[in-house]
Amino acid sequence: MRKDILVCAIAGFNTALSFTLVSSFLPIYLDSLGISLTSIGIIFAFGAMLAGVLRFPIGTIADKVGRRPLMLFGAIGYPLFAIGAVMSHQTTHFISLKLLIEGFGALFWTAFWAYIYDVIRRGHEGRDIAYTRIFLGASGAIAPFMGGMIIAYYGFNHLFYLAAVIGLINIVFVGLIIHDRTASKHETVKQFKKDVIKEYKHIINIRKFRIYLAIAVLHNITWAIWWVYMPIYLINEGVTIQQVGMIISVLYITYILTSYPLGKLIDIVPSKYLIIPGFLLVWLSGYIFLYAKELVFLAISRASMGFGFDLRWQPLTARLSHLTPKSEHGGTVGLFRAVNAMAVGITTVIAGYLCELYTIKTVLFGASTFSLFVAIMLMFVNSGIKEKGSILHNKHHVMHLHSRAHNETRMHG
Repeated sequence: MRKDILVCAIAGFNTALSFTLVSSFLPIYLDSLGISLTSIGIIFAFGAMLAGVLRFPIGTIADKVGRRPLMLFGAIGYPLFAIGAVMSHQTTHFISLKLLIEGFGALFWTAFWAYIYDVIRRGHEGRDIAYTRIFLGASGAIAPFMGGMIIAYYGFNHLFYLAAVIGLINIVFVGLIIHDRTASKHETVKQFKKDVIKEYKHIINIRKFRIYLAIAVLHNITWAIWWVYMPIYLINEGVTIQQVGMIISVLYITYILTSYPLGKLIDIVPSKYLIIPGFLLVWLSGYIFLYAKELVFLAISRASMGFGFDLRWQPLTARLSHLTPKSEHGGTVGLFRAVNAMAVGITTVIAGYLCELYTIKTVLFGASTFSLFVAIMLMFVNSGIKEKGSILHNKHHVMHLHSRAHNETRMHG
């Protein structure tokens, strides 16, 4: 792994660990405070939709002022989020808290992924991104297991304090270690608005971008429901909080073990042959999970579902990296994740209402069934997702694709 990817991946690990220690158990914590399922959905939704709105200008800002300043400022939000969780007790408090962390998170993660897109190698997108995702997966594997034990023996507050300390250490790390070569550019607000509009016109007029974006939104509809409401479902079924943490940790351990092999496949296999099996695997694993009684089957089926989510998401993010030139990576990440964040927000509100109207199990069942419908639909889609991995293209062809994407965006500007 190259040094620039390693350094950025470590910063991502620290950030994700601080956040995941809180977010993995936040739905359970909110439920324990007596906050309704609909309100829990609203708490997650408001933050996600704010992040979606903010990512539109943030993407262009990252292209103007560089990646590091946004990563550093974004990192400040994570210890504030952890301390805020200790101090919050009402729905309005947690809505404000989620708005805060999603705003800072939009800054950090937009700049983070733009930086990764800057440094990955053409023809090795899947594998280079996989290295980064292994670090992020490691944080996800550690946090739930550690968090479940801390909560069981010491309570939620100690967990949140630990997350705050890790967040503070990360601010120092980003400030001292992360560097980028993007020069600062000073311009008027009016000119900046013009640049935002121009850049997003460039990107949205790339047909493959629109296809990847549509599939990503369909992916996030089911992902959001399972991420927010699965822990509450397990607690209601009599699973202990330590066991919930273990199930989530097994999910991330599977993520770590499969990231690099999946990255290699992304570089040599058409996207369609990964994305469709991913939707099918989420459908089947979801059904098994909802009918499983033993802890081992719950853990295996949830891990299998997580691999299905990765099969759907990772090819999209890898292909996305070579659609636009380096000067538009911030805007590409910003637009892609903005729309998906808004989709997550809308989904969690609707899902929370449906969970109260029916049951959490019924909604999770419906989310898995939705994955089956999407898989069937994608079987009839070839354009945009049938191309082979870029490693099969010779160097000249890869450069031609990159140049053609750049020219295409300029023509539509």
